[in-house]
Amino acid sequence: MKLATYQDGSRDGQLVVVSRDLALAHYATSICNTMQQLLDDWNFLSPQLQDLFDALNRNTARHAFPFDAARCMAPLPRMYQWATSSKTTHARVNQQHGGDAVLTSLQLDADQTFGFFTEGVPPKATSTQLRDGIRLMVRINHLDSTPSFEPVAVTMDENPQAEDKA
Repeated sequence: MKLATYQDGSRDGQLVVVSRDLALAHYATSICNTMQQLLDDWNFLSPQLQDLFDALNRNTARHAFPFDAARCMAPLPRMYQWATSSKTTHARVNQQHGGDAVLTSLQLDADQTFGFFTEGVPPKATSTQLRDGIRLMVRINHLDSTPSFEPVAVTMDENPQAEDKA
């Protein structure tokens, strides 16, 4: 599943479901309004959003519209805390959350930087607890030493590196 947050004048934006090819989007309003709301009630809301994602990819979702990345905010505009996992941040992430083991187990390229949106993971979680707690991931780009999120966050079954290798 691919998700983004459109600017709507609020601090948290409006959650949209995005097609696999990034061509179409659909407001998630009938299911939930924001990414934070989704993360807070993942087990109930994510299957409903998955159904919408599937319909969008089958081109059967009513009221779909062209996806416009220029309208996006960061996927989760107000985070409580965040940590990244990349080759350059392994020592810090390893100390916090076992990032090296997570990168290996998820088969992610250590030369890229990823952000992970998790459910409530304990501060000293094992790498297995962290991996199992991941709900969404997003690539983080570093432009002029300033990190910026790519506009679309994905579930682990939509790993962005799988697209790179295709």
